[in-house]
Amino acid sequence: MRGLFRFARGFDLDGAIVREIYEIVRQEASAAGASDDDRMDKVRKWMLAAVGA
Repeated sequence: MRGLFRFARGFDLDGAIVREIYEIVRQEASAAGASDDDRMDKVRKWMLAAVGA
């Protein structure tokens, strides 16, 4: 999670938003059997989408 918070800080994303995105992706990834790397990649993509990048 620390890495995600550092990534988010560069885009001025609030920690609560990061946690919410992480939790949604975690639930989806668990259901799909995705790897940790795939899950983290998807979280970063969602964070980028949240800032409109």
